[in-house]
Amino acid sequence: MSDPTPRTPPPADWRTTLDDRTATHVAFAESYAREYHHGAPGHLDLMTIAALAALLDRHYEPEAES
Repeated sequence: MSDPTPRTPPPADWRTTLDDRTATHVAFAESYAREYHHGAPGHLDLMTIAALAALLDRHYEPEAES
């Protein structure tokens, strides 16, 4: 069954909407994906979090002015 609730996209400054604990976890996931990614417990979770953060960052990058 589909959810009829309209989805609101996150704000461009989506990182500021995170509480400190979550923001720290996202930052750790990004660091793990960039520096380590050796298959530790929780590997898939950390890689997924980092990938989603990168997608949000790319989506909300300011457009370059010509």
